[in-house]
Amino acid sequence: MSPFLKLGGRPVLDFCNTIIWHGETCDERLLTTEDVSFFAKNFLDLDLKNSKKQFKDIKKLRELFRNFFLSHINDLPLSNLKKQLSDFFFEYHFTMGFETNSLKPRWILKDKNGDLIEFLILDFFNFLDSVDMKRVKKCINPNCSILFYDSSKNKKRSWCSMQSCGNLSKARAFYKRSKKSI
Repeated sequence: MSPFLKLGGRPVLDFCNTIIWHGETCDERLLTTEDVSFFAKNFLDLDLKNSKKQFKDIKKLRELFRNFFLSHINDLPLSNLKKQLSDFFFEYHFTMGFETNSLKPRWILKDKNGDLIEFLILDFFNFLDSVDMKRVKKCINPNCSILFYDSSKNKKRSWCSMQSCGNLSKARAFYKRSKKSI
């Protein structure tokens, strides 16, 4: 069984969910470079080996992404991504879109040695360009920190998973209602 959760609905969110907070308890799932390789192979279909430096950078990148999404979800000021991504030898350029006559960002990485880092950064920006950010949510269970993309028709998904947090929440509500009726 995989130690990683496929609840985010998108690779970049599943990557962010490799660290989960249950209240004050941290459940870190990227403990070794082998964990990173396992995640890359099974979630992203990338067969990579990682150095210890890349391992530290990958965890730093995960923290940057999580903080960005949580800031957006909680309506906090968003951080300066360009400055923060400069540690990963990242730069971006704008190109003119002929059909729309507008500027479109084109993301370029200077460092081609970090294949997984490159994939994650490009996936992050492709994700931002292609989705409604109002649908990126955090599970409403106060003891869960899983991020997910709400692809439901009515945009009302609240839990990371109906099997875990949703079921628990509904069971608590049922118990509370049944206790009042006695």
